[in-house]
Amino acid sequence: MISFLSPLQWWRSLKREWLIYHLGLPEFRFMFDAPPPNEWVSLDCETTGLNVSSDEIISIGAVRIVGNKIMTSERFEVLVRPERGVSADSVRIHRLRGQDVAQGLPADEAMKQLLRFIGSRPLVGYFLEFDVAMLNRAIWPLLGQGLPQPKIEVSAMYYDHKFRQM
Repeated sequence: MISFLSPLQWWRSLKREWLIYHLGLPEFRFMFDAPPPNEWVSLDCETTGLNVSSDEIISIGAVRIVGNKIMTSERFEVLVRPERGVSADSVRIHRLRGQDVAQGLPADEAMKQLLRFIGSRPLVGYFLEFDVAMLNRAIWPLLGQGLPQPKIEVSAMYYDHKFRQM
């Protein structure tokens, strides 16, 4: 039996192949594999500020979710050494001082470790768009592209749930 792709399936397949072909580091091709069923990665970053174009990541935390279980034993935590210092305003928010992150990993090594941890799993996060934008800024020089995984933003879900209960 011959099966045909719908135009949307065809486009997604073409885009996937184009991204794989242009992947800066072929060792990360696994990010385009089918994700394990019922698995996600919850992700959060701490940064030196809220400006995506000029601030830096100083901490990344991620945890695997399998089904309805948060796998706290399968977590990823890393401090990232910023190229510039950590401001007093950002220390008040996340409690990470310059001396705390001075021995952190260089950003490119932290990104490689994070990509291996995430694999092809969809990403879940609260205000995930900001974290992904910060990560993509650090990942782009390595891969020539950003994170390809599907993304699930939960802040809207939280507020929808909260306002339904009022």
